[in-house]
Amino acid sequence: MNATCSPIATCVSHPSEPSEPLAATAARLADVLEQDVRDFLLASDQNLGDIEVQLEQQSRELLRVAAQKAAQKKADVTPPVCPVCQQALSRLTGDHHRVISSG
Repeated sequence: MNATCSPIATCVSHPSEPSEPLAATAARLADVLEQDVRDFLLASDQNLGDIEVQLEQQSRELLRVAAQKAAQKKADVTPPVCPVCQQALSRLTGDHHRVISSG
């Protein structure tokens, strides 16, 4: 069986600076964390639980960005393979029909 398919295009699902290096993202989010701490110190109606929640949410954003970048890089270097022979696929012509099984 000689099946061919074009390489998968890179897909960016999060619009906020997808090509930004992870270190830059971490630095930007660190600035946000610093501002959250300053705001917390000035807010008399917030307690330690409030700042913990805010810091956790910001930390989770950094982890999400890191996981998204890692998954996309892994997908970019993983070629699609034939489900029968496990060989890498490449598109030769544009008129090949493909069936995608999602179940």
